Amino acid sequence: MIKVTKENQPLVLEQNQRAWTIDLLTIIQNIEKSTDSNEKRILKKDKAKILKKYGHKAVKEALKNSSTKTKCMYCEGEISLVAHGDIEHFNPKSLYPACTFCWNNLLLSCQICNQIYKKTHDPIQEPILNPSLIDPEKYFCYTDVGKIEVKDKLSSAEKEIAQRTIDILGLDRKEILYAHRKFEPVYRIFENHLQSQLTSLEKEKDEFKREKLIKNLYISFVRIKKQASDEQSYAGYMRYLFKESKIISQIINVLNTNYSTLDTKVNLSF
Repeated sequence: MIKVTKENQPLVLEQNQRAWTIDLLTIIQNIEKSTDSNEKRILKKDKAKILKKYGHKAVKEALKNSSTKTKCMYCEGEISLVAHGDIEHFNPKSLYPACTFCWNNLLLSCQICNQIYKKTHDPIQEPILNPSLIDPEKYFCYTDVGKIEVKDKLSSAEKEIAQRTIDILGLDRKEILYAHRKFEPVYRIFENHLQSQLTSLEKEKDEFKREKLIKNLYISFVRIKKQASDEQSYAGYMRYLFKESKIISQIINVLNTNYSTLDTKVNLSF
């Protein structure tokens, strides 16, 4: 789970959010007041019809254009390969109908996170992390086998919210753990390749050859870094591996020290 940067509110919501919300709340109020079963049936149909509006194509496309693209914003699994994905209401529309068409309340989620785990959990009464508002990477770490855990250096309140986020969203489910384990050998190959380049650089004395090796090291680093970019599946886990790696740390130091050798600005952060 990583921080999500969303696009600006799509035009269809900007133009219609207020009217749709008023219509929805009015229908809900009329359903509650009505004592006529036939009238209630008609009103419920009207409610279902207006609820479909948050699923407008432009809304889903805007969510897919977020920094995490077509990944689930909770578990980071790639949605587009197996499903269409859900437009998820962080604050459930069944509990907070006034937030049904609020852009800040909408996320892109896989059906497993949304329908099997989170369901209608109330994050106002029992807070969990909203990845579009809070950076989850500040709260989580991973075990040697890729299982997500809460970081130790948090307040008791932060730990409670972080653990609840794992539990409510099922972020420690076996399918995610298996996916993390598949990334481990790939990461080790990357790391070994970088170590080989770093060793060659340390042994080389010729300045011209060193300069070439540094540039090649930078190119390799950039390629590896892309594996942890926002749109990549399970980037949070990959970033954790990179940040914990002594080899990666050494390479960042080398590239920082030799910044003037490179023709481009060095962005070494994950």
